[in-house]
Amino acid sequence: MKKIYPAFIALALTTSACVHTSGYDEYQTAKNRETINQFFDAFNKHDFKLMSSYYADTAKFLDPSLGKDFVSQSHAQTTAKYTQLAGMFPNLKDSLTNTIAKDDQVITQFISTGTAADGKSFNLPICTVFKLKDGKIISDATYYDSKM
Repeated sequence: MKKIYPAFIALALTTSACVHTSGYDEYQTAKNRETINQFFDAFNKHDFKLMSSYYADTAKFLDPSLGKDFVSQSHAQTTAKYTQLAGMFPNLKDSLTNTIAKDDQVITQFISTGTAADGKSFNLPICTVFKLKDGKIISDATYYDSKM
C-alpha cells in the first residue's frame, strides 16, 4: 500500500497539470452558438445580406461546390452565391438537427431541402464547422455528399 500511495499522488499531479484552458468562457461559447442560430434564421428567411453580415469582412470557405481548398469570399460574394441558390430552389431551407459549441467553434448538422422549378427536390444532410473570432465567422468548412 505504501508503494501505491506515492504513485497515485504522482499520477494525480501529472493529470491535473495537463488540464487545458482555452481562454474562452461559457458566455463567449454561448454567444457563438447564438450567432450561428441567428445565421440559420437569416438563411431560412432568405435574408442573405443579413446572413452574410455574420461573417468577417473576408471569410474562408471550404465547400465541395468551391473546390477542394479553402477559398476566401467577401460579404458580396457570399450574398450573391446564396441569392443564386435560392433562385434555383425558392423553398430552400436548412433544418438544424444538432449543434455543438466549444470555445471558438460551432459545429452544426442539418438537413438542407429545396425544390427546383422542374419539381425535382433534394434532401441533403450537411455538417458545417464554423470558427468565430470577435463574434464573426472567420471560417466555414462545410461537408456533404456532392454526388447526391
